[in-house]
Formats: sequence, structure tokens, C-alpha cells
Amino acid sequence: MNEKDYYLNSLSSSRLRHSIKCAEFLESISKIAGLNPKIAYFTGLYHDIFRELSGEDFEKIYSRYSNFIPEEWKKYGLRLFHGPLCALYLKDSENISDKIFNAIFFHTTGNINMSNLLQALLIADFCEPTRKHKNSVKIRNMILSKNMNEKKISEIAFMVIEYKIMYLNKKNDNIFQKTIDARNYLKKKIWKEKIE
Repeated sequence: MNEKDYYLNSLSSSRLRHSIKCAEFLESISKIAGLNPKIAYFTGLYHDIFRELSGEDFEKIYSRYSNFIPEEWKKYGLRLFHGPLCALYLKDSENISDKIFNAIFFHTTGNINMSNLLQALLIADFCEPTRKHKNSVKIRNMILSKNMNEKKISEIAFMVIEYKIMYLNKKNDNIFQKTIDARNYLKKKIWKEKIE
């Protein structure tokens, strides 16, 4: 077993199931999003391999890559910076492309200038079939509808980020600046596409 699969198989059964379902869902919408299905599947499968990292495994990976993670990410803990850890590790071990790197790095926050891969990962992570929240179901139904196309991916990604911001506000939790920037970027992008 290679190291990345060791980390994948170290996930709890629910997190592993989420990763597999995310990969399958991302692969299933890859055509709509204009993505390579194999790249989509890989990205979905490995996006969360460090989400539950702890103990010696955490110390090993964190000591290797922590200098490359901006300090503002670290304040939010592993729930936020597992994306950068995964991306840095996979770049180092698998020589992943910049698009896969950025999609995994920013999948917890979004970013400006988001690729279709990042937007599709945000969507799949939010609404893959094990996600039962009403907003997840709503997004899943929208993305799987017959009138979905590549141009509408940004609209759906925008909705996902809006739901995340609403959830954080409801919990009275801090909202990471990258998430606000991603929301504003998508809003402008959608508006610009509608007037063109």
C-alpha cells in the first residue's frame, strides 16, 4: 500500500465513505463541469485524507509542511487547514497538477479565480449522497437536473459558499477571509456572465 492510500484507509468509516462518495459524485458531474473524469475522481477521493489526522501521523505531516501554510489558516485548526496539508503532501508525493493542487488546497474556503475543478469539488464535498441536510439535497438536485451546464457551475458554487457563510453565522463562528473573497469573486463572475 502506498503512503497516500495508507492515509486514505486511516480515515474513519464515515469519512472514508464521504471521500469515496465525493469522488464518485465529482466524477459523475465531470462532463457537466468540463472536467477529466479521472482527475475529478482522484481529487474527490484524496481531498480529505488529512481531515482526521492525529498523533504521530499528524506530527509527521504537520512538521513537514507547516512552514508552507499561512499563519491565518492555522488559527482555524485542522477543519480548515487539512486542505492545504493534503495539497502540499500530494504535490510532493504525487506531483499533482496546479489545478488539482489549488482545488484541494482551497476546498474548505474557496478562492478567487476558481477553476471549474475547485468549484465542482466545493459542490461535491457539500452535496455528495451521504450529505442529508436539506441544503445539500437541494444543491444535489440542482446539479443533477437536466438543464445543468458548465456555465451554471459558478452559480451552484456561489450557493454552496452562501450556505456555508449562513451556517457559520448561525453558529456565531468566524468566517475566513478567503471564503468572503470567493463569494465576492463568484458573485461578480456570475453577474458579468449574465450581462455578456
